[in-house]
Amino acid sequence: MGDHTDETFFKSRDVGLISQEVETVVPEILKTNRYGYKDVAYEKMTPVLVGALQEQINKVKSLKTRLMRLQGS
Repeated sequence: MGDHTDETFFKSRDVGLISQEVETVVPEILKTNRYGYKDVAYEKMTPVLVGALQEQINKVKSLKTRLMRLQGS
């Protein structure tokens, strides 16, 4: 959190994920901060995102192959 007080923390605009939503999908990338709030450990997201990307690439390849067979190519 750095030197943020509660007042500046809640006034600042930030972009991120909602911990409760992440928890339902990949709870292992959450951590609890010193205030008891759940935070997303963004540094742990890279392998999760790479795995998801690999799955999507494989799905696209499979669908392309299937489409080519259906088109008779």
